[in-house]
Amino acid sequence: MKFLVTPMLLVSLLFTSSGQAQVRLVTLEPEQVSLNDRDFYIKEVIDARDDKHSIGVAKVGVFNNKVTVDLQHGVEKALKQFLDSSLPKEKGQIGLILKVGKLSISDKSSFTNSSGRVDVTLDFYITNESSIAKVYTAKVVYKTKALNVMKQIPESVKTALLKGVKEFDQSKWQDVPPVFEDRDVLDVYRQR
Repeated sequence: MKFLVTPMLLVSLLFTSSGQAQVRLVTLEPEQVSLNDRDFYIKEVIDARDDKHSIGVAKVGVFNNKVTVDLQHGVEKALKQFLDSSLPKEKGQIGLILKVGKLSISDKSSFTNSSGRVDVTLDFYITNESSIAKVYTAKVVYKTKALNVMKQIPESVKTALLKGVKEFDQSKWQDVPPVFEDRDVLDVYRQR
């Protein structure tokens, strides 16, 4: 009897460990976004999160195995490509730097339902030749319910990101005089 229990325990541990070691990469497909009189575009995305290895953990499958989730090509490149395609640069617009302070996903699962959550903190900066000024911070929490939260992650991330961008667009950010500081402020995040 002990002989059967040990191999079964080993197989169980292997399946659990392999589920936790998996990384699922998600892609943010571009979509047409309409913002009336948009006078900005995102010229750079900086990932300022402390943990750049993933955007979180999701549970998949019948046994709710945990998998690490990240964006295909990483946060900076994925968000830049998505924003370039969804909100392309147009003549006369101001180029902004988007600093991502937080982008995390989480989910709660039970036998009867699952819910997902995306938390995003975005700082919007304008620049001149030698200085930079933060003009707005958007904090968004987006929640969704689904049978398969993993499938909802790309849409949930896009929705949270675009809510932050739309909030910024409607903020009257140009009516507030910017306080410029040395441009090196963001270099700390670029070097991490």
